[in-house]
Amino acid sequence: MYCPTTSFHIGEDRKRSNGDPVTAQDFVFSYKRILTSAFGAQNVGNLFVMKGAEDYFNEKITDFDQVGVKTLGNTLPTFSANECQNFFKAAGYQVLNKWKIL
Repeated sequence: MYCPTTSFHIGEDRKRSNGDPVTAQDFVFSYKRILTSAFGAQNVGNLFVMKGAEDYFNEKITDFDQVGVKTLGNTLPTFSANECQNFFKAAGYQVLNKWKIL
């Protein structure tokens, strides 16, 4: 089964509470922070479906570029799963829609 990388388009009108636009780089920063074990994020295991996430969290790899979260342009965060996960796109969409980012 072929499982493509999943991307989400952030609506250009989506803003942070201070009025700055939400960017794809915001997602990369947030996921890197969450996956840093010293940060102590709760439920971090939910992100282990992403390529390299568990290894980064457990410090088996130190280069965050090996984790499956990237940017393609300013409004396109892109995620890669370890294996084909049917719920991956749906779950991501629900979160982003709840935050009113899409």
